[in-house]
Amino acid sequence: MLGIWVQSGGARSSGSAFSRQLRNRGVADVLIAYCDGLKGPPEAIETVWPATVAQTCVVHMPTFGPC
Repeated sequence: MLGIWVQSGGARSSGSAFSRQLRNRGVADVLIAYCDGLKGPPEAIETVWPATVAQTCVVHMPTFGPC
């Protein structure tokens, strides 16, 4: 586990803070990031690490839904 962030506000702002904090702690490169179905976190991750593949996890994919 890299950390737990509890924030109020939009998904984009929390995703940006999460990505920036990890980069500031020394994470230089991310190959794949699994996210929930929100658009903000993948966009924030790809802004900090442009080569990252942001993928929606299976549980949050619209075709599967929660188990």
